[in-house]
Amino acid sequence: MEDFMRERWESNYLLNWDANDMLALLNTWQTADVSAIKDGGDLEKCLGAVKAKGLIMPCKTDLYFTPEDSKVETSYLKSTAKLVIIESFWGHVAGGSSSPDDLAFVQAQVKAFLESE
Repeated sequence: MEDFMRERWESNYLLNWDANDMLALLNTWQTADVSAIKDGGDLEKCLGAVKAKGLIMPCKTDLYFTPEDSKVETSYLKSTAKLVIIESFWGHVAGGSSSPDDLAFVQAQVKAFLESE
C-alpha cells in the first residue's frame, strides 16, 4: 500500500492535479443526485424505474462509495441489480491492477454476471 501511495497516488495526483480539480471531483461524488433531474428528488422512485441489469461492486473499504450506500441503492433497483462486495483493503481502487487477486475476483464476477440470464 505504501508503494502504491508513493508511486501512483503522489506521482499521478499530487503532481498533476490542481487542488481545485480534486475539490470539484469530491463535490460531485458527495452531491450528485440522479433523482434531482427526474422524480423530484425521490431516489428510491428514480432508481426503481431502472430496467437495465446492473452489477454493483463496491469495495468493503471504499470510503467514496461505501458498501452501506450501495446496499440501499441496490435495494431501490429492485431485481435489476446484483450487489457483490469486494473484500479488499485497496478501497476505491480495488479491482484495478494493484492487486491481482482483486482483479481476478472482479473479472470472475463480471463474467458470471454477463453469462447469467
